[in-house]
Amino acid sequence: MKLVLALMLASVRGFLVIGHRGSPCLIPEETLESFTRAAQDGADLIEWDVISSQDGVLLAHHDLTLDATTDVQQLFPGRESTHTVQDKPLHGFFAKDFNWKEIQTLRVKQAMPFRNHALDGMFEIPSLSQVLELANKVRTEGKEIGVYIESKDPEFHRQHGLALEEKIISHLKKSGFDGPIILQSFSRDSLYLMKAEAEKQGVKLDGLIWLVDCTLDLDELTQALPEFKAKGGTGIGPDKSMILAVESTPECGPKPESGACYQTNGFCSGRLVQPTSLVQACHDLGLVVHPWTLRNEMSFLPLDFASDPHAELQALHDAGVDGVFTDCPRTTASWRSCALEQSCEPVMELD
Repeated sequence: MKLVLALMLASVRGFLVIGHRGSPCLIPEETLESFTRAAQDGADLIEWDVISSQDGVLLAHHDLTLDATTDVQQLFPGRESTHTVQDKPLHGFFAKDFNWKEIQTLRVKQAMPFRNHALDGMFEIPSLSQVLELANKVRTEGKEIGVYIESKDPEFHRQHGLALEEKIISHLKKSGFDGPIILQSFSRDSLYLMKAEAEKQGVKLDGLIWLVDCTLDLDELTQALPEFKAKGGTGIGPDKSMILAVESTPECGPKPESGACYQTNGFCSGRLVQPTSLVQACHDLGLVVHPWTLRNEMSFLPLDFASDPHAELQALHDAGVDGVFTDCPRTTASWRSCALEQSCEPVMELD
């Protein structure tokens, strides 16, 4: 019995809390303030996306466009453009059409309409250098934080003469960041380029994570994993529904649009069906699994969890995942601590 308990606790200790875009449950995403809050609330790694400005400054920002999370439309009316992104036309205020000086005038707002907007307009879009400087500062203050960096739509950037890979590694080298470094991308080619560049520049990487979504067939994904591992991959970051599969149900609102993993505009995301074998397939190859994205709101949770994000955490832990991307790192870190101590009630950001 003691051995079983020891093994269970060891497993929980290895459950990484990845602050997805910082701590956007509370603070507008991918701002220095959001990253700081994630570190304070127990994240093991702060996670963000990297895109480029017109003049080649690397930014911490999720979308290629600035519309959803900034006041760009008010400050720069008429600067929209249309580009092909992942074979589809996208219209908006593209970051690549603005220089760093212009981007510094923008102020960030909460991306989710149902979250707190009291801090809208207070924070700026940071550069990659600024986030790495913050991560270094957090470490000097005694918090063992790591970084988890995504090359965002690297093919798009390359097409516009703004390739990301060499610059990301150069920034890591220049920053002298000595904590855990995990790189991620939906593009395996981008991951391989960053790995080669890291070896060239002498930057030690702690993980190379291939992001995948539900448009990729599970059998095709499983068949591709050995080659990815052979080329230096260390794990995958799948949509959480690729592990805890859900199906549409009337209680949760309309059926998802074609190609969507689950419905997030209704009351809940669907009803759980049989868990998949993806985690086991990865572990058989020695690959880690970090699903995305955990959020506290009921609209993102399967009906089975009765609006309790801790139940989702427990289910993913039971499925064997090695960590999770979470918008609410305090919720996840608190759950992990209570799982260890067996004697407390976990808390949530949105209580």
